[in-house]
Amino acid sequence: MKQDLGARGAGGVGSAALSARRCAAAAVRALGVAAVVCAVSLAHAAPGVPCGFYGVAAPLPLDAALATEVASTGVGAVRVEMVAGAGGIFDDAQLAGYDALFDIMEAAGLRPVGVLGTLVVPTTQAAWNDDADGDGNNAFVEAFATTSAGLVERFATRVSRWEVWGGPNCWTSPDYLTNPQGAGCTYLLPRVFGRMMSEVYLRTRVLVDVGAVSLTAGGLATDDGGPFYTAETYLDELYAQPMWDDLEADTGRRYPWDLLGVQLYLAQATQVDEGTISDHLDAIRTIVAARTDASSFAITEVGWSSLTVGEDLQAANLSTTFDALASRDDVASASWSLYRDIPPSDLYYGLVSETGDEKAAAEAMQAAAEGCTPGEDPGGEGGGTSVSGSGPSGGGFSTTGGGTAPPLGGPRDETSCSCRAAGSGVRSWGTGALILMLGGVMAARRRRRSPEARDRRVTP
Repeated sequence: MKQDLGARGAGGVGSAALSARRCAAAAVRALGVAAVVCAVSLAHAAPGVPCGFYGVAAPLPLDAALATEVASTGVGAVRVEMVAGAGGIFDDAQLAGYDALFDIMEAAGLRPVGVLGTLVVPTTQAAWNDDADGDGNNAFVEAFATTSAGLVERFATRVSRWEVWGGPNCWTSPDYLTNPQGAGCTYLLPRVFGRMMSEVYLRTRVLVDVGAVSLTAGGLATDDGGPFYTAETYLDELYAQPMWDDLEADTGRRYPWDLLGVQLYLAQATQVDEGTISDHLDAIRTIVAARTDASSFAITEVGWSSLTVGEDLQAANLSTTFDALASRDDVASASWSLYRDIPPSDLYYGLVSETGDEKAAAEAMQAAAEGCTPGEDPGGEGGGTSVSGSGPSGGGFSTTGGGTAPPLGGPRDETSCSCRAAGSGVRSWGTGALILMLGGVMAARRRRRSPEARDRRVTP
């Protein structure tokens, strides 16, 4: 599907001229870096690339004005973390808050991507990896799968793309192999992650098999700055699990995911080139192909901190990366780490500053997405042959009194953006802040006819 480059909309108007002026100004300050930015930031999207290919993590809280600003950067998709409410449940008010949030996104032309992560069933890593019998299943996996399936079913007409977990291969303790319950980060035993994916699929099979929704196997952390985050070894062990024989025998489908998620943090202190990006993805593709898995990649996170590399090189790396990813037939989507910087957490991966001022990266994103095809969602079916019909439902999801998963205490501080690169660690918005955000969205929707509410700029 190819067509001539066209106007992207208000966000893309004049982006080339703006970038040219920025390059001229940058040349006075630092000729070497500016030359890189001038050379790459004017690149446009490949003709026919769906606008939903270009994504970013949702800035929170989000109102209509901010959603319009996000859309003006050229992105067509926004990742949204699903967060259990008080007591670790999703009740009617919590679900209504997400409905209101999705209303705002859809009105701005943004497609929500649901992230089913650590805050769906808040508990500890000890509970995640409680697997003494070695089958990958436990009370947490069952609760997570049941609650996740309920969310997928509840929002199936509004959210078609769902990411399951993020960074299952990310650990911070060198003893992670012998003590997975204290591995740190978001590490899951490969057999636990495989069972989780299978159980989520089996409970949503009636939707997945007909293409109503797709499941992405949570972003495998990839960071060339250290051995902790390489995806190849983890993925090889995941494919070696015997559970896939059973899944294929029962459903005709060998793997439960439609897309393989990758968190791509490369060359975090320097300029990146397309060869570096291709080498990393090709190494993963070699393992995927050897296991006869046709799944495309979803780049769930990619980014550079402007605090580390500066705004101009951040923009240059964005351009290089999105050009490289959009040119690959095996990449279905790519999401930038953050929309807005979060200085209190030392996160400067944003397209805009904390106050909402555009950085060079915002203009680079506009240029990368210019000419994309509106109204299309990036596809990506894989994981073997699917069969029609309904599968095990796993109990569904109750909207009265919350999810079917029991409330498990100890919510973690986690978000849809890990931003682990360059030593940033796992920093995020807390659960309470996200719950308050959903309440604020509902209140804002009730006030949206007020001129003051329309004109007010909301920042987290």
